[in-house]
Amino acid sequence: LTQTITVDSLNPVAAFTAISPQLDENYEGTEIVEISFTNQSENFANPNNPFADTTFFWNLDFDNVSWYISHNYDEVLDTTYSGEQIYEICLVAVNKNGCSDTTCKNIIVHANPVLIAPNVFTPDGNGINDEFTFQYLSTAIQEFHCVIVDRWGIRTAEINNIADGWDGSDFSGSKCTDGVYFFTYKAVSTNGTSFTGQGTVQLLRGK
Repeated sequence: LTQTITVDSLNPVAAFTAISPQLDENYEGTEIVEISFTNQSENFANPNNPFADTTFFWNLDFDNVSWYISHNYDEVLDTTYSGEQIYEICLVAVNKNGCSDTTCKNIIVHANPVLIAPNVFTPDGNGINDEFTFQYLSTAIQEFHCVIVDRWGIRTAEINNIADGWDGSDFSGSKCTDGVYFFTYKAVSTNGTSFTGQGTVQLLRGK
């Protein structure tokens, strides 16, 4: 008596598409990003019952939910992402022999860039508004350079990072006098947007 055993040698292939008008070909975009995830897996089945509804495991890295179970291959998952973050999206597909395959994609979401300068600062050493800085009124700025001059056009200070500021001293370390100072800046946001601008800031030390 000869018995023929057929072994399914096909390995499952987990695959999905992420479609969004806000994403480029590298899955990178600026908030708010609306994405539709479509299952494109192959060679899958329920390991306990090949005739049962198929089970897929999704991790959309969203809303603190670790894994989402889907029994429908044709289910399209719609999710919205915002904030400066890299989201890792994963899908697990299982075939009827219990073999599984996992695929993941990184979705890079940038915050909408904002760049605002204060118009006054008081470097009197009390710990409140002691620096002229763009940091606290700005969002998603990656590169930044600002030049500050006095009313005669003499370069007084520079800021080379969005997290830095001007303490009201000149390049020699001497305290600058109260008054209006002029600045120009160049910046690049995390999503590649370039900014240039100019303005004035008033230095007030008080008594």
